[in-house]
This record gives sequence, C-alpha cells and structure tokens, in this order.
Amino acid sequence: MPRIPFKLLLASSTICFGALLCTGCIDDSYDLSKDIDMTVGLGGDGLGVRLGNTERITLDNILDVDQSVKLDANNLYYLVEDGSTNISFNVDRANTNVQNVTINTDSHVLDYDRARWLLEQNFGTTIPEGTAISVPADFTANGEADAKEQVSLTIKDIDPVVKKLTSLQISPLRLSLHIDMKSSDNVKFGVRSIDNLRIVFPAMLKVSKPTMGTLNGNVLTIAHVDCSSSTKIAEIMVEGVNAGTSGTPNANREIVFSEDDSRISLTGSVNFGATAAFTMQPSDYADVKFDLRFNNNVGATATTPVEVLNVTGRFNPTIAPEVAPIDVAESLPDFLQDAEVALPVTNPTVRFMADMTEIPADLNFSIKLTSRKAGAADCPVELPSAGKASLHMKKKNTIYFFQGNAPYDPEKPGLISEAATQKYQTANLSSLINPLPDDIAVDLKNDRVKLNQDKDYTIELGHSYSAQADYAVFVPFEFSNGLTIVYNDSTNSMNSDLKDYAAEGVRVSAKVENTIPLNLVGTIRAVDINGNEMPGVRFNEVTIQAGNGGETPVMSDLVLEAKLDDPQDLKRVDRFLFNVHAASGETTTPHSLVSTQYLRLTDMRVRLTGRIIADFN
Repeated sequence: MPRIPFKLLLASSTICFGALLCTGCIDDSYDLSKDIDMTVGLGGDGLGVRLGNTERITLDNILDVDQSVKLDANNLYYLVEDGSTNISFNVDRANTNVQNVTINTDSHVLDYDRARWLLEQNFGTTIPEGTAISVPADFTANGEADAKEQVSLTIKDIDPVVKKLTSLQISPLRLSLHIDMKSSDNVKFGVRSIDNLRIVFPAMLKVSKPTMGTLNGNVLTIAHVDCSSSTKIAEIMVEGVNAGTSGTPNANREIVFSEDDSRISLTGSVNFGATAAFTMQPSDYADVKFDLRFNNNVGATATTPVEVLNVTGRFNPTIAPEVAPIDVAESLPDFLQDAEVALPVTNPTVRFMADMTEIPADLNFSIKLTSRKAGAADCPVELPSAGKASLHMKKKNTIYFFQGNAPYDPEKPGLISEAATQKYQTANLSSLINPLPDDIAVDLKNDRVKLNQDKDYTIELGHSYSAQADYAVFVPFEFSNGLTIVYNDSTNSMNSDLKDYAAEGVRVSAKVENTIPLNLVGTIRAVDINGNEMPGVRFNEVTIQAGNGGETPVMSDLVLEAKLDDPQDLKRVDRFLFNVHAASGETTTPHSLVSTQYLRLTDMRVRLTGRIIADFN
C-alpha cells in the first residue's frame, strides 16, 4: 500500500551512495582499469548518509482512485460495483365476441280475451265468449309487454396469467333495439307506439349515451316511442364489460357469465292499430319481439368481434429479469486483489432503483445476492432479510439495503431522505464482500418479482410493459476490527547503481508520523536481473504504528535492515519487491480511510553496514 516511502528510501539511497563514492578528480588520460586497482575497502563501520525529511505522503498518493475505488465528497474511500437489468411482462390478448339477441315476451301482449274486452268497452256490446270477433279497420288496442333473455358474450383463450377479471374496457359497441310484430296468420295488427318502456341491460355491460330516454345505471326508461315509421326504438353505446361474480376463468380458460349477470329484461305498454278489418278467432294473438343488434349486424345469430382495450383484475405473469453477475475481481485495484485482503466494513449498502412510471401495477420485490469465490463456499444474502419490498406503480422507486445506522450513497445522497424511499437494515450484508469475492450473483427470478396479488390492476392486453432497474453496491471504507489490505510494488532496476559495491548489510532508519488508522507491516525481497529471488538478502519486517485517523499523528521509529549472507550478493541485486499489509488491528473505535490521512518520514538515514568494498575497475 505505501508505495512512496519504500521506493523513495531505497531507490534514493543507492543514488546517494553512487554519487558520493564516484565523485573526485581523475585524469581521464589514464585507463584506470588497466593500470590501477580501483578496489577500495571502506572500513568496518559502514557508510552512512543522512537523507533528511519527506513531504507528507497522503493516502491519495498511495491508493489509486479508479472505476471501482472512489472518493466521496468528504474524501472517504469507497468501493462501488453496479449494473442494470430490465423488468418486463405482458398479458396476451383474449378472443372475445358478442352475439345478437332476440327477446321474446313471456306471454302474449294482445290475445283473444284482451281484444274481446276492448271491443266490448269501445262499442258497448257483449261478445259471447268463444265466438269470432269482427275487428274493424280503425280499431286500436294495447297490451303489456314483459320480456327477458340472456345476452351471449364470450371471452375465450384467456392468458393463464389472468387469475381474475373484474372488468374489460372495449372499443365501443353500438347496440340498437328493434321491435317487430309477431302474431297468428290472420291477425292484421301493426305496432304504432310503446309507452313507459323500461329496459334493464345486463349487469355485465357498461352502457352509456342512449339516443333517447333516461339512463340510470343499467336501466333505460323511455316515456313514449313512436314506432309507426321505424322499427328501431333506440341506440345505446356499450363501452365495457363488468365481470361481476363471473370473473374467474374456468379450466378451459374462459369467462362464463352467470344468468344474473347476462340477463336483459324490458317492460312496456305496446299500442297496436289494425291495418285492415279482419276476424279474430279465440286462438289468435298479436305479439311483439325485440332484437338487440350489435354494430348494426343483422341476423339473430350474427356475431360481432369485440376489441378489448384493457382489462382490470388480478394477474400473475412470469417476471424473470436476467441479471449478469457483478464481476468484482475483474475491476479491483491491486491493493485489494491479494488473497489476504479482508474488508469487515461497518456499512455496506445496496441501492436498487426502478423506473416504474410505465408500469400499471405494484410489484412485490426481493433480491438474492450470492457472493462467489473459487475454492470457497457460496455466501447468499436475501434482501430484504424477511418478507418483500414493494415497487410502486407509476413512479420512480428507490430501495436501500444497508448494514449500519443509515444508508450510504455517495452518488445520490439526496435520495436517502426522500419520503418515498424505502430503507431496510440488513445485519449480514458485509458477508458479501468479506472476503472479497470473484463475483456476486444477482437473482431476481423464482417469483422474487411479481405483481401484488392483493389488488386489482388495469392491464392493456398484448402490451409489453418494461421498467429499467439499476443497482449499485457501495462499500465505504469504514471499519472497526480486522480490515486488511495488501499492497505490492517494486523499485526500478538498481543494478547499475549497486553492481560496483559489496557490503555485509543495508540499513534504513527514520522517524514516522502517521495519521492513517492502519498498522503498516512491510517486507522486502530482493531479486536478480533474471527475476529470481535472492534468499541470501534477507530484510527484517518493519511495522509502522497505526494512526488514530485524526489530525494529530502517531509517532514511531522505523528501522529496515537486510543481512547479506555473501557481501558480493549486493552486486547482483536488480530490484527490491515490496509487500505491505495494512491492518486495523483490534479496536472498538470505528475508523475511516480518508484521502488526506498521511505518513511523513523525518530524520531519514541510510547505511551500508559492515565491511564495504567499492570496485571501480
């Protein structure tokens, strides 16, 4: 992790030694390598150089900020991984049609007995019962009509995701009511008018905009209808269907309406007028029938297709968003890639955002995150830890799952305080990233996202609904115990500076000021020009005491020393490899890693120890 101090100390020391030992007045007309032995022994106490002090080395100099590790507005380091998906579903269209209806009266409107009584009243005569009646050409009569029938509306091929229909909005149907005579053969009556007509349309039909009369709910009343010039009584619009008690599809995926829901009935006084003189026998009658015609289709069995615009009810479509795993290992910086890295952070936060402005239904929502690492058992976490969250229709939703006292969101902090934002505290969220996984699998399948089954919603059949969903995992570098990060680095090649020297050891010392709240434990290994480790050059481990994270630094001494089994090994050293463990140690006080925390080395000294040989041949 602390790349600057080690590279600065060791690389600078070799340059300083080279400059010191190679300075002098030498006549370049001599070939010293031939005439003079330039091998010089420098004594047994070694050679020391004081290097002075460094500037402050802040965490900003040590930790690289990239696409995964960032700084928030308070200079706090955090790790972020994110992704997106799409929540989509649709409900297939149904096959719907309605059939014309002929409505017959329950009993004859005008029969022999009624006609005989009316003639007796009009002419003041008595007509013996059972005898033929002479009906004059100008005779008028009336009778009460009482009729009812079932309207055949069929809804078939209903998508299995439909659990219950409450209503359907349809492309408006024009329904016209016609009247026609129905009588025995020798009767010569015609319908002149109807008074006090009352029509009760089926409960399943939503009707509106009659061409005459008064509509109250599904009941149309008309005081008087003149039928002398047209058989059409009135028109009315059908704009929807109420499923009523019949809204649950049967095993054949059909809606079958009950008799009560599909019945149409009417009553009224029908006025007849004779079209010619005729004789009425006891078996004769004058009757009427009513025809319901949809969209002016003619014929008692004519069928009219119904275009369903949308339906209201309860639905359970399969919603199974495909979500690519969050690839953690691929984007981690070097200092977080070592196997020993541990991040026992106090407040990891998952933010889930879904734009539900185009979705006409609430969704129950949960998510399963599974931390996966090669050679280790998977670690699943259910969010929320119990029950379901909700994605509310027609709005943008934000849900936080967090481990600390409040969500952490360095990108959109204002969302946390919005009234509509949902927040779920989750105790074991940090297990997803400690240890850091190769990836985190995101599971939104297996009924984790589904329509709320406790409410009715209005869905357009055949329409694909879609919501963009974005998720992010934020890991602020706030910790109590056990944080471990690892930094590996190396010097540039130093062989050209060291190849002229042999020594028994190398020692670097300094005073350290530290505000970084981590114990820094460093080791160094030497490698030759072929990259092979040199076991004969062995440095001790060095520890820099942790700071307290505040402005006042913690002071400690640093001594870094290598013993060489063979003094000549110094000539073969090419590079030094650094490995630095940064660990929080045991503390009950929460700390944060902030970019302005620093190290500063003062009174820096470097010494080649023991007997030193400089070979200038």
